[in-house]
Amino acid sequence: MGMRTKENQSPLGKVDNLSMELQRLETETKEKDLLSGLMEPANDLKKELNLRNELRDQLLRREELHQQRLISIKHSNNERKALQLEELKKLQDLKSTNVFLFTKLKKVQTCRQELKHSLVNT
Repeated sequence: MGMRTKENQSPLGKVDNLSMELQRLETETKEKDLLSGLMEPANDLKKELNLRNELRDQLLRREELHQQRLISIKHSNNERKALQLEELKKLQDLKSTNVFLFTKLKKVQTCRQELKHSLVNT
């Protein structure tokens, strides 16, 4: 730690050496104080960065879940539309069948009327 002193050094030389050692220790202490003073804000910044990263990750997870829900809703809507189209097709088929049957019924009624008239006339 300290500087080596010669045993035959004068008291003033020893004082100079001790003074230099004291200066060096004071400088080291100041540097350590500065570093520790910088470390506290750095640690605070690191904590804040970690919190921000956690929040970002949470937001990304929420966004992903939201996108999955939207996709699920879209699929449900597509399935619903497909079912509605099937129902519409069935209704159109029923309408065609009804029109066909109505036309046949009219023909039968017309034939019946004609038959009645012909029976009445004979």
